[in-house]
Amino acid sequence: MSEAMNSDKLVIAVCTRRRMAGLAELVPELMSQIVGAGLQPNIRLLIVDNDSEGSAKPTVDFLQSAFDGVEMAYVVEARGGVGYARNRAFSERRAGEWLIFFDDDQLPGAEWLGSFWAVLKEGRQGMWSGPVTPVFDTDTPGWGGEGWPWGSERGLLADGSDQMSAGFGNILMSPACLDHPACRVTEEFLEGPGEDTLVTLALRRVGFVITFVSAPRATEKVEKSRLTKEWVLARSYAGGRAWAKAMSTRGVGGMARVVLSALKAAVTGSFCALSASGPSDDSEELRMRGRTDFARARGLLSLLADSKRKL
Repeated sequence: MSEAMNSDKLVIAVCTRRRMAGLAELVPELMSQIVGAGLQPNIRLLIVDNDSEGSAKPTVDFLQSAFDGVEMAYVVEARGGVGYARNRAFSERRAGEWLIFFDDDQLPGAEWLGSFWAVLKEGRQGMWSGPVTPVFDTDTPGWGGEGWPWGSERGLLADGSDQMSAGFGNILMSPACLDHPACRVTEEFLEGPGEDTLVTLALRRVGFVITFVSAPRATEKVEKSRLTKEWVLARSYAGGRAWAKAMSTRGVGGMARVVLSALKAAVTGSFCALSASGPSDDSEELRMRGRTDFARARGLLSLLADSKRKL
């Protein structure tokens, strides 16, 4: 293993767009963990502002003055689209650095940095994805159960599980992954969604493993505007379509796997719909789970339908 591959340098990248309040809460948490672990010489922060007006700069400047012992870089990626912001983070990374992507609406748990740092020090090459648990300012709707539509079940994977793909909300990537040509968002995904699925699928396809690790926990604040059936169904459809697009582009199995996934979603949706009865919250949750599965199935198959229309 080369010295660059065995580096103990890390950049934590936060891609943001007009979420100054989130940054103002997140950055001090990250800074405190870096300082608390005595890792100022090893870790720096990178804020990628995906607003051409640079709206996050005053917030970043204030935070930087409050934590002058930690290096923090700020860049503007004027081209709108999360894929552009991800690629900018990749290009701003220094040779040999590891990279963590963390979202601007998330907060790290108390053991977050120490857990990822322990993985980094092992020197293995690959990707490690941590759990993200939603938090709410208000009660969730009865049909939302304990928060399943917003990701509460993402933390249920067994520690050490191998993942097919992963999101960029709480992920550690090694230098070998980051240096590979597959670690770039391609043109058709620059405006999102699905840019994270595309890149992690591509890296997995060339041999890098994505491992779920339960210790570096994070929370994600769910805005009240997302607590609607309309938002959940639209998100499920878009997620299915983005996954199908990424799978057909970079995944193993291509469209055949997409069709199988759509059939599975349709079957589970039918089961939920048939199991629901009466006006209770449990029945309403089952009906909503069924509708969500059907929305994902439609999203998965929409790409295939588009392809047929072009023939």
